[in-house]
Amino acid sequence: MYGGENYWIAKILFQKGLASVYLIAFLVAYRQYSGLVGKDGILPIESFIEDKEFSEALSIFYFFNSDRFLKFSATSGILLSVIALTGTADIFGNLSYMTVWGSMWFLFLSFKNTGQEFYPSGNSLVEAGFLAIFLAPGIATPLLLVVLFRWFLFRMIFGAGLIKIVKGDEKWRDLTALNYFYKIQGSPNPLSKYFHKLPEFVKKSGVLFNHVVLLIVPFLFFAPQPYASIAGALIILHQLLILLSGNFYWLNLLTMTATAFTFSDELLIQLGAPDLAQGVTFSSFSGATIVLAGLIGIRSIPAVHNMLTGQDFSSTSYSPLRLVNTYGRYSRVYKEKKEVIIKGFKNGEWQEYEFYGKTSKLKRPRFIAPYTHRLDDVLWFVAHKPGENREFTGKILSKLKQGENKVESLFRDVPFEEPPEKIKAEIYRYDFDDKEDRDYWRREKIDEILQIGQENSS
Repeated sequence: MYGGENYWIAKILFQKGLASVYLIAFLVAYRQYSGLVGKDGILPIESFIEDKEFSEALSIFYFFNSDRFLKFSATSGILLSVIALTGTADIFGNLSYMTVWGSMWFLFLSFKNTGQEFYPSGNSLVEAGFLAIFLAPGIATPLLLVVLFRWFLFRMIFGAGLIKIVKGDEKWRDLTALNYFYKIQGSPNPLSKYFHKLPEFVKKSGVLFNHVVLLIVPFLFFAPQPYASIAGALIILHQLLILLSGNFYWLNLLTMTATAFTFSDELLIQLGAPDLAQGVTFSSFSGATIVLAGLIGIRSIPAVHNMLTGQDFSSTSYSPLRLVNTYGRYSRVYKEKKEVIIKGFKNGEWQEYEFYGKTSKLKRPRFIAPYTHRLDDVLWFVAHKPGENREFTGKILSKLKQGENKVESLFRDVPFEEPPEKIKAEIYRYDFDDKEDRDYWRREKIDEILQIGQENSS
């Protein structure tokens, strides 16, 4: 099936793309991790691990979790990402390459495994990062490893489509999901409003295109060229449309990066890419990739079983090291956009905290992807299930009432120099404001989750 196909250019493209994703992920950790799960963060790691075995929270932070060490680890990840991005990881051959890429993999695994509610996703970067360790410098990519990369991409794409049909609500099945999706997302961008205004037949066609790309196209990943490349190109087109319509962090960049191994050198050279692999000897197998394929094959059995039987497979891992996972997102599309709004009371008035990415005030949103704000992402889920997340919300409010600087740093604007007397979390319903000379949003309060402080006052 892959006879005569080479993937040297694809390997370089993948490494550059993955290093870029790692860089973004470690920048997020540097800016936010201490406020989220540090010593004085919302969900401290020390409390999380106190009743867990190491295997349940596989992370270097199981042993070392001071804020200084968290910052050091994130800084190390940033430096390693730059080294990988510039290609200097290869300078001393296999040893330096595997040290750099292996270290990045384990560092991000550590952040993921102790990130708790703030890192519900991230398995895809862990899995892709582990496979990247085997892309040894100076030699061609074994074709068996190309198959493993395509299997990873297949689970990412097909799982995202399957969960919408098996576990998703009727809006995906009756093609009306995009009537609401652009509005209700947690971090819209400036174009989201205009996507929402598209004619209904265009949005229904968009849902149909989504189903075709997610449920049919992935099977072409395992077809001979040029069909595999056509499939990869359709995935990239789909991801670019998603990027234009909202802020969806680095998952889209990672997905496009993973398509690299659907494009053979021969095809890319025909499209104008330089031939970077002259004189390189190619092989279909290597000892390391055979062992890796066996491990992934065994770990894939429960993943495939859960997907085929319709069990819950949303962002589920089937290995302590998260080497094999299933993926599924956005199965539920709400009809109303609800957001958590946090307000503090001081000097006789309530004032609102402003978030970096999540909808809060009525301002026009910004382009922030592929960067992401972890607290903002989690609060989108809280807004739709506030009763189930009352305790979690209370922890955020308590830290803000104490004036904890690291938690306050997670907000774009904190309206107080000193801690407020009272603080509360409310639920607001948002809608696009159709009048161009007014605010981007209009909103109304519909509920209050919790208030902390002196006797309740409105």
